[in-house]
Amino acid sequence: MKRDYSSFILLISLLSLSWNSGYSQNNNPSESKLDKNAIYISAGTSILWHGASITYERTHKEKLFNKNISSFAKLGTGYYLMWDCEPNYGGRWVFSNYGWLIGKRAHHFEVSTGMTYVFSGDLKGLLPSGVIGYRYKKPEGQLIFRANASFPEALNLGVGFTF
Repeated sequence: MKRDYSSFILLISLLSLSWNSGYSQNNNPSESKLDKNAIYISAGTSILWHGASITYERTHKEKLFNKNISSFAKLGTGYYLMWDCEPNYGGRWVFSNYGWLIGKRAHHFEVSTGMTYVFSGDLKGLLPSGVIGYRYKKPEGQLIFRANASFPEALNLGVGFTF
């Protein structure tokens, strides 16, 4: 009888040790952090031109004013082509914007503003740029989908990833 009792105590002790260690990790999904870097491509069109670009984005601050607002800066380069498709009616551009993502979980409202420099074509020179639109990104995932209206890309769709 004494042997059965000591085996029972040993078994209960081992189970209690494993039970306590199972709760030693803190996993709070509401406090998940966004990835700080993103790269995405976008392509769009308007009545006057087509545009495509590749963009690098860096998140600066999350939870601005203790709300679901993040600020970011982005740099990109792209190319536009006028509807008549002649080589001298298009050009390469570079841009930089500062903006905000507003929203929680996977759905975000995106707004940004900045400057674009167009190297050649009809739009040559320094011009304002901006974006207003929608962004989808799961907090646990790395894939980004974007749909927005912007200058110089016009009405566009984009896809990318975060890291």
